Amino acid sequence: MIPFRLFRPAGVSPGQLRQEIFSLGGRHRGEPLAGALEELKDPRLSADRRMLLRAVVRHLSDRRIKEPASSASRTATLRPADAAYVGVLFAALGWIALVVSRMVHGG
Repeated sequence: MIPFRLFRPAGVSPGQLRQEIFSLGGRHRGEPLAGALEELKDPRLSADRRMLLRAVVRHLSDRRIKEPASSASRTATLRPADAAYVGVLFAALGWIALVVSRMVHGG
């Protein structure tokens, strides 16, 4: 893995970057990259703010490129039908464990 500091411009600390990503996610409904791109369109941004938003875009863009699309789509949401299936699966596993326990220990 390449050290984090190689991807950020001078003047933006990792703490500032994390804080801004968290804030952007809150302001833009969980989409910090889209939020940073949207906020960069504002011509009234200060130079420091613009540098911070560009660092956010660079950091999040690098993460999206390296992250496999299949894993992102699998972990992003759990549909209600899938949740019900998982619930039934765990109930069945619990029942099987109970039966096996009674067979092993007698009862």
